[in-house]
Amino acid sequence: GVSESTGIAYVQSVSVVGEDESEPAAAVDLVDGTVSLTFALGNVELSGMAHGVLGMCCLGRSWALALVTEVLKVGTLEGSVIYRVTRTDVVTVQQSSAGGDSDTLEREKRLLGLLKEALNPSGAGRGLYYSPSLDLTLNTQQRQSLSEKGRPTVADPGHHFCWNGHLSRPFFEAGAGSFIPRVIHGSVQYLEGLGWCNGPKHTMGNVCIISRRSVMRAGCRHWRRGADPQGHCSNFVETEQVMEFYSQLQHSEQ
Repeated sequence: GVSESTGIAYVQSVSVVGEDESEPAAAVDLVDGTVSLTFALGNVELSGMAHGVLGMCCLGRSWALALVTEVLKVGTLEGSVIYRVTRTDVVTVQQSSAGGDSDTLEREKRLLGLLKEALNPSGAGRGLYYSPSLDLTLNTQQRQSLSEKGRPTVADPGHHFCWNGHLSRPFFEAGAGSFIPRVIHGSVQYLEGLGWCNGPKHTMGNVCIISRRSVMRAGCRHWRRGADPQGHCSNFVETEQVMEFYSQLQHSEQ
């Protein structure tokens, strides 16, 4: 849930609204860009619903809060649901034109327009995916390696496949990273209930193909070519195929 009041947006998990006061909410000041955790919402009324927070962006004299407002379930991986972002919203405060010259006002308007277009699922933001309980910026092998070492199976928000890493930085620095789903840009294809035969054995399972686009040197192919001095090639995409098997049946030869 999200509430705007006096330039501050409050974000709280729907599962604890009005029930568990031990779970903090995130207070986002859209004027100075600070994020803090608070347990005292008082009589603040949550006015909107969101599936997740993508992060926030400085427009100049104020900040914009980017939200995921509609999603579509595309499949399940390792018991975690994967969603495709189908609608986003950007929350801002109404800034007075006083104190800002025409160039400043025009720049803020242009930045807001670019942010909305970058997150528009029908435009440049087409192909944004995330899972609330699984870090899709890491492939299966990386998550398994971290798990075997006893480390959290999540990547730093600055990971090169985390598409909202820059926007989410203020939340992670404030200890409010739990409100941020790590979003990838690419494609997720999911097929379930498939069968494979190997002699008398009949195996059932699902197949998930995930393509992740790197944030390093992303852009129009006319402007992004080759590699930079750090070795990041333009528009790099990692693709993995994950097969999950859940049953084996014996069948007799006819």
